[in-house]
Amino acid sequence: MTTFSSHIARLKSISEFGNDMGRKVVFLGRSLNKYVGAASRVDLCPFKNDIELVSYRHHLEKKLKIINKNREDYMIVCTGHQGEPGSILDRIAKINCLPGK
Repeated sequence: MTTFSSHIARLKSISEFGNDMGRKVVFLGRSLNKYVGAASRVDLCPFKNDIELVSYRHHLEKKLKIINKNREDYMIVCTGHQGEPGSILDRIAKINCLPGK
């Protein structure tokens, strides 16, 4: 799932939806980490304990390999839905870490 990292209300809804589906919700990328952290500091992020944040490239690639083994257990949330070069979605597509790998 992709969205703007600054839309905290939407991130909360996504987190709740993923948890309702019984999936581990994983937010990927530095911008999501930055905005969730900022929202958390001002008490606007009640879902922080319900998600996993992964922001550094090495950790991200490692996490994607783990997720790929059990896709049905996870919900990935990342940025890049507008086709931004260098976004997490762009990198996922380029490294072919999900489908078929």
